[in-house]
Amino acid sequence: MRVIFVIRTATTFHYFASIVRALCERGHKVDVLFDRMKRSREATREPMEEIKHDFPEGFSYDFTASRTGGSLRWIILARELSSYHKLLLTKEQADLWRMAQIKILPQKLQPLLAERSSLANLILGTKFIGWALHLVERFVPPDKTIIRSLKREKPDVVIAAPVNFTYSSADLEYLKAAKYLGIPTVVPVMSLDNLTVRGPLYVIPDRLLVWNANQAKEAMENHGIPRGNIRLIGATVFDGWFVKLAPSVSAEEFAGLAGISAQDPYILWLGSPKNIATDETWLISRVKDALEKSPDELMRKIQIVVRPHPTGYRQYENFRKSGVVIFPKEGERPSTGDARQTFYDTIHYASAAVNINTSGIIDAIIAGKPAIAIMDEAYHQSQEETHHFRQLLQYNVFAQARSPEQCAEEVKKIMAGRDEHKKEREFFVKDFIRPQGLEISAGEMAAREVEKLVKR
Repeated sequence: MRVIFVIRTATTFHYFASIVRALCERGHKVDVLFDRMKRSREATREPMEEIKHDFPEGFSYDFTASRTGGSLRWIILARELSSYHKLLLTKEQADLWRMAQIKILPQKLQPLLAERSSLANLILGTKFIGWALHLVERFVPPDKTIIRSLKREKPDVVIAAPVNFTYSSADLEYLKAAKYLGIPTVVPVMSLDNLTVRGPLYVIPDRLLVWNANQAKEAMENHGIPRGNIRLIGATVFDGWFVKLAPSVSAEEFAGLAGISAQDPYILWLGSPKNIATDETWLISRVKDALEKSPDELMRKIQIVVRPHPTGYRQYENFRKSGVVIFPKEGERPSTGDARQTFYDTIHYASAAVNINTSGIIDAIIAGKPAIAIMDEAYHQSQEETHHFRQLLQYNVFAQARSPEQCAEEVKKIMAGRDEHKKEREFFVKDFIRPQGLEISAGEMAAREVEKLVKR
């Protein structure tokens, strides 16, 4: 097959790398295109070059333009209002995400929407407004330049992702043009929260590839995707954790790299993205204080290694606390083999993983590490009021600590060998991450579904 795979930015390529690799391994030609935005142009090329090295004839990547023209600003406005309409109607979701979407809308509208019960919100939340905004998208024709490009390239299938992020993007425009031309279309779900806190799927693809049954339900309820268009493949972004990983350095060597004592244990703090927590340093300090106040000598020696989320590393630039280190300093996406190995080494030698709310905790769970979530009232909206975090709570995959002192007690249990959530973690991985079986990658499942679609 000739496959065109359009991804919003090069920074998100690692979410779909296992799909690209599986397609290349099965003998198909894959051309990946990124929106020509600044973030893409400045992103590292390493994840793409790794695949290019292995499949020099079967894989290529480049940058492509999105829609242009005088009507673009109005199309973007309609899409952002449609995203806001969806957030108003999404059940049991924190207001945090609605407020974040407001900041993207025109400034004159923002004061009218601040209060959820305002007249403007009552109007925007009506079915008529949702229908009208959807109608705008239906009647906006595909971009002529992209249509010409697809006619020239003649792909057998167009894969696009994530297609429901803010502002106009090439991924959505290629999906729309491919549907117009009758080319088979596929959208793989990017992340844990892609179908709940992001915008609507403006164009219904022939195949929506979701992680699990939970996401299939979200796709039907929140986006109106027919069940017949949905396939469960697993979570492609975590495929790298299912290869046979082993530590690349000894415990002593890792301690030297991270700048910690090799003689004392440490817990791994997985930093949240900045839209979840703009400052976690105060809570880290309190957890460290709680450990140091323990009557148990071993507990007092426990260090904290903080792994910042790449979007939130600046909060740690001036953070200093004895027994706490930041590693890597600016965070790091596990998007290449070397970066994934460093992350694995960090998890492997940790006694436990601790977080507020980040998908990084799933990496630790897959690696078999006991985990703790600190359920502080300051983060209530981004935890118990957020749909995807509640899913993790339902699986009971980590200990819940309501205070730094309780976190210290949970660490003490783990240090004593009491892993109370091991069975739940193992079930979660089988049910949520790899529903088609631990032995088959989500990327491989995606490639098979693409082949089936094209054959039809």
